[in-house]
Amino acid sequence: MGGESMRTVISRLVVVLPLVALLGGAAPAQQPGELPTGKLVFSAIDGSSWDADGVADGVWTWPEPLRLERRLSCGEAERCSIALAVAGNLEIASGAGIESAGALRLAVDGELRLAPGSFLAAGRGALHITAARQITIDGLVSASAGPGRGAGRPATLSIASTGGPGAGVHLGSAATLISEGGDLGGNAIQLAGCGIE
Repeated sequence: MGGESMRTVISRLVVVLPLVALLGGAAPAQQPGELPTGKLVFSAIDGSSWDADGVADGVWTWPEPLRLERRLSCGEAERCSIALAVAGNLEIASGAGIESAGALRLAVDGELRLAPGSFLAAGRGALHITAARQITIDGLVSASAGPGRGAGRPATLSIASTGGPGAGVHLGSAATLISEGGDLGGNAIQLAGCGIE
């Protein structure tokens, strides 16, 4: 790759697993407007006025393109999984990202772009990403089984562009993909799309 910086992909054992669908086709019930100020804590957003379906169902639904410029996390919760559905493009700016204590799922009805210095991290479980158009990754994407009792469970990282021709997965020079499990079981990194580069 000539003058490109080193791109890192870490996996002990590659296994292809089926991708789990995140959403049905329900239309959002309301327009949430601007993101809340201060810390973005998933439990405070899910089901709030910033959640388009208004239901605390484990999925934060955003009814338009979204540029994330801060960190979204579980806050103080030790056990928390995060799911985000965006009806449009999702851009995660440098220094911003999503950090889940458990599994992390993204469903993007458009393009997904991770800027250099951005991150997506599942602390104890699988990380599944689907986008209807091009996926461009120049940040860190990490899935880990985590320490303690869950460490024997394999982590799974899957990234899929489900669109037609021209909708693939592009790993930039700053992209780092990590799937870490415990001593038992394997890890998986799955990339799917019309073009992987």
